[in-house]
Amino acid sequence: MTDNKQPEISRISDLDLGLVLFIFRKNVIYIVLFYLIALMSALLYIRYQREIYKSSSVVQITNNAGNSQVLNVGKVLETENGLDGVVELMRSRTFLRKSISKLPLQISYFVKGTFKINENYKNSPYKIKDFVVKNKQFYGIPVYLKFKSRDDIEVSYIFNDERKVKVIKNNTLVVFPEVEFKIEIIDYNTIDEIQTNLKKDIYYFVFNNPATMADPYISKLEIIVLNYYAKTLQVSIEDFNARKCADIVNQIAADFINYDVEKKSESAQKTIEFIDKQLVFVSGDLQKFEEQIQEFRKNTKTTGNRDFSATLFVKYDEYQRELISYNDQLERLNDLKTKFKEQDRLDLGNLVFLGGESKLESFIIDRVKYIYTLLDKRDGFLNQATPDHRDIIEINSKIKNEKEELYKNILSIEELMKLELSQKRQNIADIENKISEIPGIEIEFNRLRKLYGINEKFYNTLLNKKAEYSIAIAGFVPQNSILEQAQEPNLPIYPNRNTILAVSVGIATIVSVFTLLIQLLMFNNITSVADIRKYTNLAILGIVPKYKKEIPVSQLLVDKNPKSSISEAFRSIRANLQFLSNESGPKVIAITSSISGEGKTFVAINLAGIIAYAGKKVIVLDLDMRKPKIHIGFEAPNIHGMSTILIGKDKYEDCVQQSALPNLHFITAGPIPPNPSELIISPRMDEFIEELKSQYDIIMIDNPPIGIVSDGIPNIQKADYPIFIFRANYSKKAFFENINHIVTEKNIKNLSVILNGIDNSNNKYGYGYNYGSSYGYGYGYGYGYGYGYGYGYGYYEEEEPPKPSLIKRFFTRS
Repeated sequence: MTDNKQPEISRISDLDLGLVLFIFRKNVIYIVLFYLIALMSALLYIRYQREIYKSSSVVQITNNAGNSQVLNVGKVLETENGLDGVVELMRSRTFLRKSISKLPLQISYFVKGTFKINENYKNSPYKIKDFVVKNKQFYGIPVYLKFKSRDDIEVSYIFNDERKVKVIKNNTLVVFPEVEFKIEIIDYNTIDEIQTNLKKDIYYFVFNNPATMADPYISKLEIIVLNYYAKTLQVSIEDFNARKCADIVNQIAADFINYDVEKKSESAQKTIEFIDKQLVFVSGDLQKFEEQIQEFRKNTKTTGNRDFSATLFVKYDEYQRELISYNDQLERLNDLKTKFKEQDRLDLGNLVFLGGESKLESFIIDRVKYIYTLLDKRDGFLNQATPDHRDIIEINSKIKNEKEELYKNILSIEELMKLELSQKRQNIADIENKISEIPGIEIEFNRLRKLYGINEKFYNTLLNKKAEYSIAIAGFVPQNSILEQAQEPNLPIYPNRNTILAVSVGIATIVSVFTLLIQLLMFNNITSVADIRKYTNLAILGIVPKYKKEIPVSQLLVDKNPKSSISEAFRSIRANLQFLSNESGPKVIAITSSISGEGKTFVAINLAGIIAYAGKKVIVLDLDMRKPKIHIGFEAPNIHGMSTILIGKDKYEDCVQQSALPNLHFITAGPIPPNPSELIISPRMDEFIEELKSQYDIIMIDNPPIGIVSDGIPNIQKADYPIFIFRANYSKKAFFENINHIVTEKNIKNLSVILNGIDNSNNKYGYGYNYGSSYGYGYGYGYGYGYGYGYGYGYYEEEEPPKPSLIKRFFTRS
């Protein structure tokens, strides 16, 4: 006999498609249940989760200076319109608070359902008016309303762990220590319908703090650059109310469009205010000089028509104007230096120089505006990060460097202007020396006329500038535009029905696969003849199909339905026994298994019965004295038996019992002895077997499971037909290690295997159950069984199988 192969028992290596399908069919109800639970949970989550909506608007940033460029006031009135600056402006807390404050969000109205809360934004069936919040801590406290009738309203809230309740009339003032307000009912029918359905306090409202009202929306605001070159931005916000969501976005977009106009108008207005102040002073000087000229003419009888060396005085006037201009610019320069050290931002209106030939105006305004850009960018970052953030530190460094560079340039320009101012004074001194030679009356008259002319020109210049800025204000139009208004969304972005259903199906799939994988990894049962072939070289004597009906323990069946598939299976086993040993004389068949419950007693009784049907005289011995079952199978008493025979208390003739079959006798185990092992291996046992051989053709021994105790090993070694029983989907693959060990170590010859409990109703999971070919040809034991079962299956009377369930029929359709 060849050596038994002993491969390593591994669940992973045993994986095949048939086993997967078997486990899948076994757990199909649980898998369906997983999917049903997942889908029901998803639908309930979608139904009762509070929806989040998202609304978006598209804004385009344009550069069109308009009248400000035509009138040459653009430098002063320019505002930062770079995309970075715009994004940070719209994200700033100040800008957002200004926009939110224009919407009706001072009071939030809610309807509280069983599972979720809805906000009645602009569609509340009642409204709160004439309210005054006396205690700032009352902001955010829910005030519940119960409408008892069209005119009676119960108001209640909890403040500082104290519940306060009042019943008031419609549209009358209710006064509490923390707040006072009026309630006006707008649609009582809607209120009454909802209250009747839910039957509890479901209406409530909340006073929102104006100082923090915009804070919840800062994190919800999203600004995305759609096209950098086209300068288009998408402004989006998320909220629980679809209508409020669209209103907030549209308000932010509208305020941004008007922001540029407001900013330019504010700058131009400050410039006009500055010019008006200057006009007052210059107008006073003009009036004073005009009175002096008139007084001079009156006293000196001078008409002013004579030539007073006009050319000399024209140059003198020109130098004086330049001197005044340089002095004015130096004063502004000194003022700029002082203020620039003390504060970050300067009013651009105060940097206007009246002379278009100014050397400072263009340069300084350009540099100051660049510093403003950096400051705006830093303010935007400060809304989202701390001052220690790397980006803010970098911007602060740039601002510092720009200010230092600008300050150095101002100092350089100041030195240059002082040199030019010194030169102008020298020129004025030279002309004054020449003028000193002119008669006094002429000098005084020209001096007065010169001062009047200077102030008159200055006055006219101021008037022209004021007119230019006034025209610029009137011509301001928004440079930016709204390309797409925010619309009220119809569907929420969360919960997304398709996404959540897909996730639930995914979770159910993962759980199902995980369950199948765990069961697959943990599955260690013997399922088919193929498993026996894989792990041992023992002869496969046959298989016994699973009985379709509930039967008593180890009952004799072959006599009750001799044409059944079970009866035919035992006939095939009987036929295959001759291939194991064809010698004449009485034979001993010893049957055992690894553990209890594998069907060794059932096989022993029915195999003995089918052999008795063939005319052989058979006796069955119950040597499983610890857990005897032969007497149960034959429904016989167990007063005397093997235990009393082996101890010499009874003769075996007195213990032999007759079964329903004429040639089938049996001896029960008898009373359970304290030492069954010693009785089985005693010499009396061998003598008893020899005695039985003289009376019977076949001696069938039901041994105890050798996987639990070793009592049955001696009988297995001595038997002519040692048979080992496995039960499909019950016996473990690890049992092969035990049987291979016994065959090798105990030197058991001709040990064969019977696979019990095969379910052939649906051919299981597709392999190893074609009885005529699954094991017979490989070992030379299959002809008789294959012929009898394979060709005569339709003739035999089968037990009526139960109708499969709808799910089972679906998954087992071919």
